[in-house]
Amino acid sequence: MNKFFDLKIKNQLIMLVITALFLILFVQIFLFLSFNTVLQKNTEKTFDIILNQVQNNFNNYVDEIESNNSKFVSTVEISPFVHAYYSAKESEKKQSFHLYLLETMNSDYFSLDHIEGTAIILFDGTELLSDSLVNNTEILNQIKKEYALINSNNARLNKSFFTKHFINRDTGKKYFAYISPIQDKEGNLHSPFALFISIYDLDTLYDSLHVEESNESYILLVEDKNVLACNNSEWDNKVLSGELAQFISLGNNSELIKHGNKKYFTQVRKLSINNWRLVNLIPYWSISKNFFSLIPIGFFILLSAALIIISVSYFITWSITMPVNTIIEQLQSIDENDLQKRLYTPVNNEVGIITSHINNMLIKIETMNVKVFNTQKKLYQMEILKKQAELSFYQNQINPHFLYNTLECIRSMADVYGAEEISSISNSMAKIFRYASKADSTTTLSKEIDCVKEYFSIMSLRFPSRFSLITNIDKKLHDVLVVRMILQPIVENAIKHGLKAKRKNGIVFIKGYMVDKTKYYIEIVDNGIGMNTFQLKELMNNLSVSEGTEKTTGIGLSNIHNRIQIAYGYNYGIEVKSREKYWTKVILKLPVITD
Repeated sequence: MNKFFDLKIKNQLIMLVITALFLILFVQIFLFLSFNTVLQKNTEKTFDIILNQVQNNFNNYVDEIESNNSKFVSTVEISPFVHAYYSAKESEKKQSFHLYLLETMNSDYFSLDHIEGTAIILFDGTELLSDSLVNNTEILNQIKKEYALINSNNARLNKSFFTKHFINRDTGKKYFAYISPIQDKEGNLHSPFALFISIYDLDTLYDSLHVEESNESYILLVEDKNVLACNNSEWDNKVLSGELAQFISLGNNSELIKHGNKKYFTQVRKLSINNWRLVNLIPYWSISKNFFSLIPIGFFILLSAALIIISVSYFITWSITMPVNTIIEQLQSIDENDLQKRLYTPVNNEVGIITSHINNMLIKIETMNVKVFNTQKKLYQMEILKKQAELSFYQNQINPHFLYNTLECIRSMADVYGAEEISSISNSMAKIFRYASKADSTTTLSKEIDCVKEYFSIMSLRFPSRFSLITNIDKKLHDVLVVRMILQPIVENAIKHGLKAKRKNGIVFIKGYMVDKTKYYIEIVDNGIGMNTFQLKELMNNLSVSEGTEKTTGIGLSNIHNRIQIAYGYNYGIEVKSREKYWTKVILKLPVITD
């Protein structure tokens, strides 16, 4: 997120525009898919209603067939005549009953278009055929052979049933039949002695279902895997296979099925005749084509929205970046020596407010610079006066050459009179003064340690057996350059303020170690009286006080702290830690500098 805000305003707006376009595209895709789903569901409902209507028509048709057969076989006028025909011995009577039955079978009651013909078959092998079947006995023979109609012991013949479909080999037409048993109720013959068969043309049956030919969907009449009839010739006489055949066998259901190289939304209704199914196949492309017809419209909307967004964003970008760039150019022309320039922008919006505030800040900066310049000028003048006074003071001090000669004279006299302590002190003092008065402001750390040792030898002679010095300096630091005379004053303070009150076992420990490749620390620790919290806090506050205002005499810690920071920067200096009655530690933080 921070990287985004770090971009230029123009780039941020470009990213926002791209994001908006992607969102619009996503919304359009979502709407298209939602529309396709809704369209598919609506199509499913519409064709489901059609399929239900076809199924209802089919059921009504089946009910009509069952009703017609039931009325015929149960009519009192038919059953006795069939039985009389069956029982007649005289040929004249038999012929008379035969003519009556044929006349009934050929009546208008069984002469509808969808009825191919009717037949009465007695179990003694006698057949009575309607006129329409006389010349078309092949279907009847197939039915007789399939269902063993002349076998009186066939239990299946005790109830009415529909047959499977049969094909006339000569014409290729398809038929099915409804078979009903004829019983002699008056003669107490409860088992059938004859069968009434009505044969129907499948094509006329399918036409009577009012299924119109359509390119949008295919309505199939299926028995097992065989297509008996369809409203489209493309599916005539086909044998279904694969996923479609398996799905149809499950019964009433709806699903998207792949058959061949096409996808169909498939609806199945189980019918009351045998294992027949009414199948509605809706090509997936017929559902989706309305969806795809909207793509050009959606693309036009997307293109229009993109043009509008890009135009508006370009105008907004120009209205923001133009004044901002103007301000940036004006700011780049302003430097620290020319703060009298003022910014200008032609707009009065938020950018104009920012410009006004920047101008006010420039005025304040210019005013402050004048004040700072005047203050620095005064401080510089005061510093010059101070340095001149110090120079005058140092010029009035004892000549170092005279001091060296005097110390050398004292050492010689001490040697003459055998005063070894005086001789040793004089020699150490001469070395210290000679080291401190050299012109170079820096020296090596090893020489600085030697100076401390010379000073400590003097203190050891002055306070015998009371103090000891321990040093532990990393060998890598021996040749590191340091500011001259920064350790001796700290050791002197340790003895004067920390160890002077101890009668024995006073220790000053100096440790030097590397922190990293660019920094090292020197720790001066004494086991003296230490400082309380208040004293330590006051001392740390005084580290920033100049030498002239320090309360202690001589060169104090604040003087050393300031000298280190002047020489190396504010990342270096002195830090003091202490525990009352136990110890005090002065830490010098110094940079690694070599020749």
